[in-house]
Amino acid sequence: MTDTQKIIQPQAGFQEKFVRSNVDVVIGGGVLNCGKTFASILSIAEASLDPRFRAVFLRNNLGDLKSGGGILDEFKNIYGKSVNVVESGDPHVDWVGIGSRADVTHVSDQSREKVRQRFKGRQYDYIYFDEMTGFTWECFTEVCTRNRGTASWTGKIRGTTNPERDHWLRIFLDWYIGIDGFIREDREGVVRYF
Repeated sequence: MTDTQKIIQPQAGFQEKFVRSNVDVVIGGGVLNCGKTFASILSIAEASLDPRFRAVFLRNNLGDLKSGGGILDEFKNIYGKSVNVVESGDPHVDWVGIGSRADVTHVSDQSREKVRQRFKGRQYDYIYFDEMTGFTWECFTEVCTRNRGTASWTGKIRGTTNPERDHWLRIFLDWYIGIDGFIREDREGVVRYF
């Protein structure tokens, strides 16, 4: 290994489980700064080798995407010179010499009709919701209809969250959560049909 090479890998625990999961829908939660966004970006490393692979990374605020230490900076940190990160206009990430792409965008108007119009005709193999409590149930379900890409690794939805007690996500994940508000150890990672 030369001085310019570095090994990027998930930390043991949450990041490793999130990155290695191959189920259709994975939602990860935890405290601030546990590396949720890092894990989501790293989770598409293998899939990005397919030139047909298309992903979208979503926030509810465009400023959060472009801010220092945000999603676009994480892409640069993880993939370095193997990606071209476009920050202006419609932010996106292209893998150099491969053809795979990740759109990086926001959904500020989350009415079902506006989301439907905005994402009409789009197809993604991987959809990531950064901070899911920033999205309505209607927005989430409407965007998920775009999860119909053509790559060999497709049909994946990922989301991360800092939990909120009164959000639709709490109801969606209720089976996994114990009376103390934490994930039940006996149910963590159990695959269920929704």
